[in-house]
Amino acid sequence: MRAHLWELGSTVFTYYFITENCSYHLLSLLEIADPSLDLQSQFPMFTAPSDTVRLVANTPGLVVDTVYRPSQLSRLKQQAESFNANELSLVKALARDSDRAEKKLDYQVLQEEKKAAVVSAAIDHHRVFSEYENRSESLKNLQRLRSNLPAKKTLNQIKRYSTPPHLGHGSSRIGFGIGFDESGSFEEVRFRGAFHDLLEREISYPPNTQIEVLNARLRLENEQRRFRLEELKLINVVSLVPWSSLIRKPSWDAGFGWRRLRNSNCGELCAPFYIEAGSGLAFATSLLDRELFYFLTNFYLQTSPSLPGDFRFGPQAEVGMLVDMTTNAKLSLKALYDYSPFLSFATDYRFVADMRLSLSNTTDFRATATQFEQGTEVVAGLHWFF
Repeated sequence: MRAHLWELGSTVFTYYFITENCSYHLLSLLEIADPSLDLQSQFPMFTAPSDTVRLVANTPGLVVDTVYRPSQLSRLKQQAESFNANELSLVKALARDSDRAEKKLDYQVLQEEKKAAVVSAAIDHHRVFSEYENRSESLKNLQRLRSNLPAKKTLNQIKRYSTPPHLGHGSSRIGFGIGFDESGSFEEVRFRGAFHDLLEREISYPPNTQIEVLNARLRLENEQRRFRLEELKLINVVSLVPWSSLIRKPSWDAGFGWRRLRNSNCGELCAPFYIEAGSGLAFATSLLDRELFYFLTNFYLQTSPSLPGDFRFGPQAEVGMLVDMTTNAKLSLKALYDYSPFLSFATDYRFVADMRLSLSNTTDFRATATQFEQGTEVVAGLHWFF
């Protein structure tokens, strides 16, 4: 395997995010070390890094021990828990301009060990957030400053902010549900190719993050005796980053696909192609267990022959909250308001309440109630991960 790694030094692979990615190519190294292994063929469609780790962990003889190595962001979070407001301010000031910040009286009066902890946190802060100019030179200045301080560890005991990737749910999902709306009862089949949504258990997945690829809902309407495509998300990404004194990054979302538009002016079978993206802010509290409040301002474009003029576009406002009721139960409430200034039906709104109850690591129960401008929809069902 070492010889093959040397051969790969000048080799270039075409990178595909959801198929032949880094984790996919690492499996080939294991197959070279042990030709009896058959790992890459287990991923004919999607290759999620968590799924590759799960496959390796479940293959006898491949894993004998695991070691937790915190990310720079995890180290930064842990260090911040021991700092007061003044020290947190110094961390950010040092990350921006170490030469200027180290001359401040607030920094000079610190004990040597506390200086070491603050500068170490500034180095991690600088590496995590790349918006600073002259990043390489600034980082070198911080490292030189740290080298002149005591070499004692600034973190004596590492705190775990995440769980091993192989302990989470599978990235693919299939589901069945029943429900009713203003037109009658229906049955629904759902399929998602990958990876994770905001309501699912966050074990082994980044918190407050959603990445979905090929998420489809197909519905059988009983009264009309017909199948219809309710929604097809080709790609949907949501990143909700809680705003804090240490981490101040905007939340954002983006996606495109097809989604049924519940508006009488669009026609009964209207499911336009859409593109939407935007940003906003999120805030975390711990009134019950863990709550996240957010608002996003998006811009959208929808196109369909059923739409007047074949398209509509404009701004969209979304306000929502996520509540961890227990380890196995989570609630999502959100309100969305669309405005299209150039069409006869200028506004469109919906309120959504969504609840998840995890029955096991492979099974979830979901219930969703949605209030549209034209009526109400309720659907409940089971999801299985694989």
